[in-house]
Amino acid sequence: IIRVLEWQKLDHELVVATEFVNGTPLRELPNDLTVILSIMSQVAQALAVAHRAGILHRNLKPDCIYLTRDNEVKVGGWGMAVAKEDDSGLTRTGVILGTPDYIAPEKITENKWTKSSDLYSFGTTLFELLARRLPYGGHSVIEKLKARLEKKAPLLSTIVEDVPPALDELLSSLLDKNPKERPKSTEEVAKKLRSMALGSFDKERTLAVNQKSQRRSPLLPIMALLAIVCVFIYSQYGSEKPKAAPTKTRERKTLEGSK
Repeated sequence: IIRVLEWQKLDHELVVATEFVNGTPLRELPNDLTVILSIMSQVAQALAVAHRAGILHRNLKPDCIYLTRDNEVKVGGWGMAVAKEDDSGLTRTGVILGTPDYIAPEKITENKWTKSSDLYSFGTTLFELLARRLPYGGHSVIEKLKARLEKKAPLLSTIVEDVPPALDELLSSLLDKNPKERPKSTEEVAKKLRSMALGSFDKERTLAVNQKSQRRSPLLPIMALLAIVCVFIYSQYGSEKPKAAPTKTRERKTLEGSK
């Protein structure tokens, strides 16, 4: 979590000064499954720390997450955060705070935001980073909000190849319209993503080893054929004892006769 250095009220507005983060936004990182899963597991862990303190982010999206030059994940964008669960009374009637592409359905219909709503924004962010597109389309804010309420989020595996079934399942639960059907805690999400990241790394390493073995495999039949030829030659000629030269034998008999 980005550190807050100072805050104060100016003209009834809260001004917050945070640390400067010299890093790369997640949108600019390569689309690498293992890297994204590892980063997002750390984001989930940061979100879990905030939730344990009773703080809701309310505006999580890729633009709020940075990877520093030291490969440290930083989560910012806490300007809309609140220290209260179910903050339906904290905003003006008819005003929806947050980025329309990432807000949860219950915020649209009931103006509620809970820990589960943060998980929905997290799921949308994860989906976008992996698919390079949002789960729902739409040209206007109204179209985007309407799609959120009426359509079911597509499976990531229908857009991206080689998606682990467990990741499809996790994203489907994160993007469920019913908050009660989403994961129970951010710690649970962080744990699953860490496990998937490690599994993906092991799979890539195994694949690399197999590919390396396959590149060497054409030599094996040739070597086997040479070994068979060598065995055949030895069986035909190598086991016979050398015969004495005939001329030498005849010379030895002649000398014996003369004696």
